[in-house]
Amino acid sequence: MKTIDLNGGWQFKAVDKYKRLPTLYRAASRWMNAEVPGTVHTDLMSNKVIADPFYRTNELDVQWIDSVQWLYRREFAVPEELLNSDDVLLNAEGLDTYAQITINGKPVAETCNMFIGHSFSVKRLLCPGKNSIEILFDSPEVRSRALEKKHGPLRVSAEPQRAYVRKAQYSFGWDWGPKLTTSGIWRNISLEAVRSGRLEHPFVRVVSVSKSKAVVELSIDVQKTGRKPLTLHSTVFGERFTMERESREDSPRVTFKVTIPKPQLWWPNGYGSQPMYRAIFTLFSGTRALDQVEVPFAIRTVKLLQEKDAEGKSFILEINNTKIYCKGADWIPSDNFLPRIPDSTYGRLLTMAKDAHMNMIRVWGGGIYEQDIFYDTCDQLGLLVWQDFMYACGEYPEQRWFLNQAKEEAVAVVQRLRNHPSIAVWCGNNESEWMFCTENPDKTADDMTGAPIFSKILPEVCGDHDGTRPYWRSSPFGSGFPNAESNGNHHQWMVWSYWKDFTEYANDSARFVTEFGFQAVANTKTMREAMLPVDCHPLSPVMEHHNKQIEGPQRLIRFMAAHHGFSEQFDEFIYRSQLVQAEALKFAVEHWRRRKFATAGSLFWQLNDCWPVSSWAVIDSGLRPKAAYYFSKKFF
Repeated sequence: MKTIDLNGGWQFKAVDKYKRLPTLYRAASRWMNAEVPGTVHTDLMSNKVIADPFYRTNELDVQWIDSVQWLYRREFAVPEELLNSDDVLLNAEGLDTYAQITINGKPVAETCNMFIGHSFSVKRLLCPGKNSIEILFDSPEVRSRALEKKHGPLRVSAEPQRAYVRKAQYSFGWDWGPKLTTSGIWRNISLEAVRSGRLEHPFVRVVSVSKSKAVVELSIDVQKTGRKPLTLHSTVFGERFTMERESREDSPRVTFKVTIPKPQLWWPNGYGSQPMYRAIFTLFSGTRALDQVEVPFAIRTVKLLQEKDAEGKSFILEINNTKIYCKGADWIPSDNFLPRIPDSTYGRLLTMAKDAHMNMIRVWGGGIYEQDIFYDTCDQLGLLVWQDFMYACGEYPEQRWFLNQAKEEAVAVVQRLRNHPSIAVWCGNNESEWMFCTENPDKTADDMTGAPIFSKILPEVCGDHDGTRPYWRSSPFGSGFPNAESNGNHHQWMVWSYWKDFTEYANDSARFVTEFGFQAVANTKTMREAMLPVDCHPLSPVMEHHNKQIEGPQRLIRFMAAHHGFSEQFDEFIYRSQLVQAEALKFAVEHWRRRKFATAGSLFWQLNDCWPVSSWAVIDSGLRPKAAYYFSKKFF
């Protein structure tokens, strides 16, 4: 098998189909250099067409970017031998979002989902020697508003048109992040030659575990493109175990079981070690290796215990038949411009979580299904992952085309992530049912537009393609009102958002808390890097711009004044805001931990940030810890 890497240098320009390109930025309509993976915003910055949107109030000057089309192109060489293969695939791991692909001027496909990879047969379009590829990205703003106009408005917080687009919802703006709605080739892109066959969708499923043995079921899909007989060689090994198996394969899916004696179990941080096993599948035609897939996996079991008690019903995660008190935080994307997040940032943030004695990270449903490095690192560090599907704070369409997209996306996501032992819970969305039932007290969650996605499609996909961990409909959710304290999981936002002080946490008897928090300003150096000296005042317009919650600055002042007194001096204001946040999180977590296992989880909002901002994060966008992070090392 041979691949041609299409990352690296491309060219791009604006296509002003909708007449939204401001005169000031006409330079964007000429060809400029681009870097792939990347985004249109970072490419425009590199070409000095726009200034850094994170600096001062520059965000306001770049709102035109999501209303024009963007055309990317490059040339590449194809050797003759590549065209002698059975097929050639164009593999685009991430296109953001409405993309029309052409090769040598001929159409390949159109895509409309940022979250999943796409693979297309393109051999018929290629020729030996020089070839060209173009990808035209349509305006996410224009397309989403057109869909909203056609199908009708939905009850959605913030920018309601976002619900029609399978795209990172926070890119339309959130109460901690800017509105920077990106386009571009944001993950790897390549050509792959296929000869006779290839391997896809490996899965190692733990069937049973005891002290003496573990039984695991291995499966993999064999895509046969030729007529020659194929052989699959499989190897499973760990520190004290090796198994090899070879078989002639004609069926599209291969499944077999392996017994591993005296298995080494994977445990969450603080409960034990994280030993990993590996399975290697190699497909042969005769003695020639056609394809190879390596799958790290671990042996562990996960259950969700919901048992009636004096307060209602428990909500306890059990790993390897041991009840776990889940301690941790919620995770958002670490930058609005995703391709520029280095692997080192993932390693640093997640190691800081482990060092603070956390054992769970919740991937919030308004961001992305994270990069592989995120899940690999969680596996290594023993950080359980509560994995939301990417739906947040609103209704979603029920048209057949959208439901089909939802299923296709879910299958791709579950197949991609199911081998990670860190993933403990699949969760349908963030806060959608809670918001709907709050606004419609006479209705149930099943009356919400889009409910079939969360009540039928996602649980069926998780059951059919995984089945080893629980699916939970939403965060928060439970029987009765979706954010009840007596059962299910809970978001505690009466404190802070409704102007209640943090001592009110003592009145909360939730069973498992997946969101609560207090704001604080990012560290002094982080904030000063984003503004001029004249802006460095608690009530300056730039400071207010870098707090996206409605009345967020006023809340900071109120709670600061109540606990430590208000200061107009910039550095002191930041310091005191961080003390309040730290004391608030400490008070809440210690209250819920005293209730172990009546309350069985405390995940605060949020671990990290995507830009310089006053927010609920305990580590700011410069990767600098706030006071609350240091407190968390003690209260966890």
